[in-house]
Parts: sequence; structure tokens; C-alpha cells
Amino acid sequence: MLCNEAEYYDNFQEEESTEIFVEIENTLERALQTIREQHALSNIRWAKSFNKNTEDVRKIVNNINRYNNRITNPKTWKEHNNNTMFYE
Repeated sequence: MLCNEAEYYDNFQEEESTEIFVEIENTLERALQTIREQHALSNIRWAKSFNKNTEDVRKIVNNINRYNNRITNPKTWKEHNNNTMFYE
């Protein structure tokens, strides 16, 4: 019985993680589509407003880029942040 529960839990986690990635990808694709539409319309006011709200996304991307460009691996957990703690 315990083995079946463990398998069920693993399958549930795998489905849940797949759903999370699909949701993130869909959201980013819709955002990119909207950005391209507004760019084609030269809607600079919208771009300036939207730009203010993307600071967190930029921070995540910059943290991951900085992490990837490191010459050495972090030696302690303290050298990680929320964006790189579980990054593979």
C-alpha cells in the first residue's frame, strides 16, 4: 500500500509541475503577443506603464544570468537567492 501511495504522490507532483510550467509559458506567450501588438501600434504610453511592472521579471532574469556566468559554484546556501536556489 505504501508503494502505491508513493507512486501516486510522485505522479501527482509530476502532473502539478507540468501544469505550473504550462501556465507560466502560456502567460509569458500572451504577454509577448500583447507587447508585440502594442509595439506595432507604437503605443509608447502603454510601454512605459508596462515597463514599470516588469522589474521583478528583469531581476529574475538578471539573477539567473549572473548565476550562469559564475566561474565557481556557490559554496553555501547564503550565496543563492530565491531565483537561483533551485535553478538547475
